Amino acid sequence: MTHTTTRAPLARLGALVAIVALFATLALSSVAQAAQFEGKVTSKDSGAKTFRINQGEGEGKVRFHTNGSTNYEGLSGFGAIERGMKVSVIAHRASGHLVADKVERE
Repeated sequence: MTHTTTRAPLARLGALVAIVALFATLALSSVAQAAQFEGKVTSKDSGAKTFRINQGEGEGKVRFHTNGSTNYEGLSGFGAIERGMKVSVIAHRASGHLVADKVERE
């Protein structure tokens, strides 16, 4: 009887550890897909809801798509983005494009 009562808690503990490991892996993979960019806005396409930034020497220009899930800090929304404005962007790759999750005015 001792063996049966000891195994049940150990089995539950093993299952719990496996579940925690799975959630940790999923959380880390989501974080790993997001990237942060900083630079000055060089252009904006209101129709396509995209904008480009120049990251500086050697880094080049990067284009971002925005959508209804994009969060703005220090900006009232996409319409407030202006050429020459310094921004920080957190984005993820989807369907071959960088999609802005967060745009913050610096």
